[in-house]
Amino acid sequence: MAGAAALVLYAVTLAPGLIAIEDTPKFQFVGKILGTAHPPGYPFYVVASHLFGLLPIGNLAWRINLFSAVCASLTVVFMQLALLEMGVAPLIAMFAGLGLATGSAFWFAATIAEVYALHGAVVTAMIWALLRWRRCGQSRWFFAAIAAFSIGLGHHTSIVTIGPAVAVFAIAVAPRFALRPTTVAAILSLFALGFSQYLFVLVRTRQGAWGESPASNVAELFDIVRGARWTAYVAPITLNTIITRTPGVLSILAREVSPTVVAAALAGLVVMSRRDRPALCLVVGGMAGVLGFSIFFSGQTEGFLQPAVVLLWVLAAVGLDRLARVDSRIERYSISGAALLLAAVAAWHLSTNLEARDLSHRRFDMRYFDALSQQLPSHSVLLAEDFLVDRMVLYEKLGESRFDDRDIATPVAASAESVRAYSARGYNVFAFAKTAALLRMEGLEFDQAMWPLEYGSLRRYLEDQPRGTVVAIAIPALRLGAVIAEGAAPLDVIGGHIPLPSWSNLAAIGVVGGPAALQSEAEKAHTSVFAGRSLAIGDTAVTSPTDILAEAVDDRATIRVGAREIIGSQQPVVALWSPHGAFINAFALNAAQRVPMPDSPLSVRRLRTIKTLVPVGPSSTDLTAEGGSGHVVIRQPAGVPPIVIYAGRRARALAPRVFAGPVPVEPLSIQEFTAGSRELSDALTRDGVVVDTGLRSAVHIDRIELPRPAGTYHLGFGGIPDVVLARASSGEPASVFGLDLSDQLEPIDGNTRRLHIARDHHQLFLASGWSPVSADETGGFAITTLADAEVLLPCAPGVCGTVTFQMWSDREGDAVALEVNGTRLPAQSLHPDWHSYRWDLPPDSIKMGMNSFVLKPDRPARLGDVQVASGAKAR
Repeated sequence: MAGAAALVLYAVTLAPGLIAIEDTPKFQFVGKILGTAHPPGYPFYVVASHLFGLLPIGNLAWRINLFSAVCASLTVVFMQLALLEMGVAPLIAMFAGLGLATGSAFWFAATIAEVYALHGAVVTAMIWALLRWRRCGQSRWFFAAIAAFSIGLGHHTSIVTIGPAVAVFAIAVAPRFALRPTTVAAILSLFALGFSQYLFVLVRTRQGAWGESPASNVAELFDIVRGARWTAYVAPITLNTIITRTPGVLSILAREVSPTVVAAALAGLVVMSRRDRPALCLVVGGMAGVLGFSIFFSGQTEGFLQPAVVLLWVLAAVGLDRLARVDSRIERYSISGAALLLAAVAAWHLSTNLEARDLSHRRFDMRYFDALSQQLPSHSVLLAEDFLVDRMVLYEKLGESRFDDRDIATPVAASAESVRAYSARGYNVFAFAKTAALLRMEGLEFDQAMWPLEYGSLRRYLEDQPRGTVVAIAIPALRLGAVIAEGAAPLDVIGGHIPLPSWSNLAAIGVVGGPAALQSEAEKAHTSVFAGRSLAIGDTAVTSPTDILAEAVDDRATIRVGAREIIGSQQPVVALWSPHGAFINAFALNAAQRVPMPDSPLSVRRLRTIKTLVPVGPSSTDLTAEGGSGHVVIRQPAGVPPIVIYAGRRARALAPRVFAGPVPVEPLSIQEFTAGSRELSDALTRDGVVVDTGLRSAVHIDRIELPRPAGTYHLGFGGIPDVVLARASSGEPASVFGLDLSDQLEPIDGNTRRLHIARDHHQLFLASGWSPVSADETGGFAITTLADAEVLLPCAPGVCGTVTFQMWSDREGDAVALEVNGTRLPAQSLHPDWHSYRWDLPPDSIKMGMNSFVLKPDRPARLGDVQVASGAKAR
């Protein structure tokens, strides 16, 4: 019953598929392909998970996660059977099993694809078989235990640390049998069979299977089995290591079982030392071996300790059982009391660990990589990123075989040579965020914005969220009919309903899995619904995390937090808050009424172009074209004086700064000059820069000297310079290329693009006059620090018809003006709190490429998001 209850608990909280946790993505596919994991290769796990993966239920990753759940449940069962062999009351054994099952680390290992649940099952089955052998005296149980040990040798070699305890127990129970030559020979034969499992690694390597533990000969196989790769992780075997690391390991063990169980285990230690010393040697010796391994090997300590956790629960159950039997007259009641105590521990574990260990809603990784593998263009290359991401890609490639028929090469070495080679062959090249950032520094222009993918239907997206998630939805009447026809309005998920007639403006705020939502619809008029901070939402017990307003009118839908618009579009819009009130996401459905994939560290970027690097040597080099976006990348060689750059502008001063790159940088050396000054003339002469007409016409001129260390630097000018000149005095020339920031704003719908202050790469569009980006519950914002605060926006005539700045002011009566590429537009009055301020843009004020928008508020103001739209309907 306890094992079944544990299995149900794990099945309900199981990770639903691919999930970004350490080695889990690898273990979710390595069995399918009969490959080899990291040393020692885990041949038994690979074969067992391969067989379990053949079950015709769920997706492959879920099936392998379920394999861990089954193994952990068997561990619970085997531990109780072992306790029964030791004479522990069944009721106490049952609740000890439930206490083990609900421990944090044990529960975690049961819900993901990892080796620890199987390791625990093998060790616990061995202990049960040994105890049963002692009770019934049948040798088959002894050899079953040794067979389990031998299986463990082919799975997790740390089982050898329990070997001495097994030997002492066997000799203590039946010395003549244990030391008989035929018994020793049988044991050694079983050990040989156990180690022979590693021939799997040799065979699969020679067959060309994927693996992290390739071995083409016996010497290489020996290094894998003994874990030569992990030598650096072994701490010195000294007294100092024991003293410094033991308290930490013991604290992890104690946290897993609770102080009550530790106290009961101490009682069990005393009881067994008097009544059952052979079993004490087995339990305490086994714990000592596992603890010693965990102390000297720095790694996944919680996983390594799993057998020790089982043995500690054995001690605790024995201790409580013996204490309950002190007085035979009340034995029945005291056993029930001991069982209730363990039941309380299990209930405490359950309530404490449920939220952290419930992985059933961790679906984003699975959805993202499913979408990536299916929606990435054919004839593409996906570059390697890091260990975890690459294993998730390999799951899609090897586990699900989703790249086979679409000519998608992955994971490909993340090098400039690989990118150039594949690009020359006409491949679309994609990279994840870290790789894209590194390769940009080598002249490989990857998008700053993510490659657009679809998450799927709105119903899928909402059902993937945890119960209790707060959801606001607004749908304009212009879109409602299409949304209903596409089944894209799953209002029932949040307790809402589809309105009649279908030509209605709709707004709703509800809770995932909750009853009646707050909902309003109006056939021919603006409609809205409001949820006040800390007030119950509809008929639910969930309170609103903030002031939420969802509203719709004919051709536009909006969701606001307080007075600030967090999403607005001609398409249906959605915003979500977690059950704890944290803001999750806000988006507009795309033209197909599907949910766009949220941006994340997993988002891929497409290669736009391979830049031609402009060399900068002893002759003055004009870099004006490269600086047209306001940003350049400079590659400075080693052992030469730093490159010197002169950037000039007629309208206003620049504010140069170096953005974070792959190497630490020193502060820029910047000197500001005015045109025609003697200081400027002297500096130009010293630097050997030949003045051209552009620099002569500039009013504001900056001399920029990069830090001396060699490296690659991303230089932002803090505006769009009218002229850029550079010179390197001697040695190997530096090289420069400009960044292309066109099409890098966030698309909201087919008509509107947004500069989203909270996005990292969108900070590249903030020029001079801004504070660092901050955030509150309404989102990110920057504060004006100068009377003229400049924003750079990529536009083109006809594309930027209007611009809308979302701004916050603290008082009535102030005004803000806007200047676009030197053309001043009418001022508008500012109002307290957040408001949107829109200007129609004269076509002759916009140029192709990067444009300068200068806000001129009377007093410092906050800037939220900026929207540019092609037509006058944008609001």
